[in-house]
Amino acid sequence: MSSFKKLPLLMSGVALAFSGSALAQPIATQNDTSPLAYTELKQFVTGPCQQDRCAQLQVSTVQFDKQEAFSRQVNQKLLSMASSLTEKPAGFDSVDALIKNFDRHATWRTIEFLETDVLRNQHNLVVLNLEHYIDTGGAHGEPSSQYVNWLTGAPAFATLETMLLPNAQAAFEARLKAQHQKWLAEQKKQGNIDNIDDFVKTWPFATTDNVALMPNGLTVTFAKYVLGPGSMGQPSLTIPYSELQGVLKPEFLKAGRS
Repeated sequence: MSSFKKLPLLMSGVALAFSGSALAQPIATQNDTSPLAYTELKQFVTGPCQQDRCAQLQVSTVQFDKQEAFSRQVNQKLLSMASSLTEKPAGFDSVDALIKNFDRHATWRTIEFLETDVLRNQHNLVVLNLEHYIDTGGAHGEPSSQYVNWLTGAPAFATLETMLLPNAQAAFEARLKAQHQKWLAEQKKQGNIDNIDDFVKTWPFATTDNVALMPNGLTVTFAKYVLGPGSMGQPSLTIPYSELQGVLKPEFLKAGRS
């Protein structure tokens, strides 16, 4: 799902190309073939260097044509995932503010990456995956992700709470738990788990509201360390729409299947 663990290698050429400087203007890539045309804006920044490694920041945002309010909400949600690189919570209101903070606090070990991936772009539905990766020089970096689901024209993003029918939370969790059982069996088959009973004592079933209306069902993605050790990354489970009748509101079932 994510290429975060490859980031230091992929970005090494960027560090050489832009070492010690920031791009004055983002690199813009226009996508006008989808129902909602949008522009992807990428900006690279480097900071202090030591030997062959430099601090690196990459931010990729999207701007949907004629959808300024939606684009602004998406970009603000992406920026809310950024690290302040201090003990203070992050509170950036723009990419420029993030870059200025990075210039002040990054060390030569710092690698940070923020990206908006457009997963679905249809006349009635937009699904995005907002991704963040931060490595401050430890044993490994930390990824995180959040989905955005938007029924086009709606005043706000859809959340799991707004997607579910009244009193359907328990039914959703039951179907999610069934997919978790299948996931455990598959992990054992692949040799990633020796004994399922022992595994779930350490990594029991959990729920999350990080969901995406994908073509094959409702995809539910968990944060790292929630369902398993760090080596398992951010596991995703998918509940088929056929199992969500009477659970999801009809408009979301229709949009998801379209």
